[in-house]
Amino acid sequence: MELGVARHLLDWLPKPEEVFPDEHDGYLWTTVHLSGTTDAPQQDLSPRIMEVLKENPGAALGLLLRQFSEWLKNVLGSG
Repeated sequence: MELGVARHLLDWLPKPEEVFPDEHDGYLWTTVHLSGTTDAPQQDLSPRIMEVLKENPGAALGLLLRQFSEWLKNVLGSG
């Protein structure tokens, strides 16, 4: 399956072109291979993203802090 994502949505990912190598129609594109069953679906995109984040620990930390911040806003906002 081809997956296209707007570049601005990948600002958190260092070197997004390593995971999404094709650019056209305003999107970065990659092929995602799906497998498994409906109970245990598999895909090969997450491991590729994790590999780029492993090569850039500062970006991984920034992503973690951003997610924590969003979680904290949701927790404090619902109380």
